Amino acid sequence: MTTTTAPTNTVETAPRSTSESAFGTDLSDWAVDGPSQTRVLNRALHQCDRFVVELLYVDSKGQRTFRTVSPIRFCNATRFLALCLCREQPRQFHLKQCQALRLIPAAEVIMPVTIRTIA
Repeated sequence: MTTTTAPTNTVETAPRSTSESAFGTDLSDWAVDGPSQTRVLNRALHQCDRFVVELLYVDSKGQRTFRTVSPIRFCNATRFLALCLCREQPRQFHLKQCQALRLIPAAEVIMPVTIRTIA
């Protein structure tokens, strides 16, 4: 008889850089202002089988992390509800705390996704 354990949510620390993300991607192609962030989220909402969103998020304690989410809906003009593919749970995200967003193909994502913390 074999036993299996559920995957744990791990946090990895990545080097801080102003021009590159923790994934080695140039941030210049990421949506950084409100209107472009809303467009990215809307596209992921309407094409949820094709896209998820990778975002650079600053939490209430000032910790910067890269997260991968699948948007569910806008709660209001300043917040959205999404399935956090890192935590495997729904979470609310404040748009003003999202520093950058981009679409990535959903087919490339396997849950759970590792949360990457920027030091």
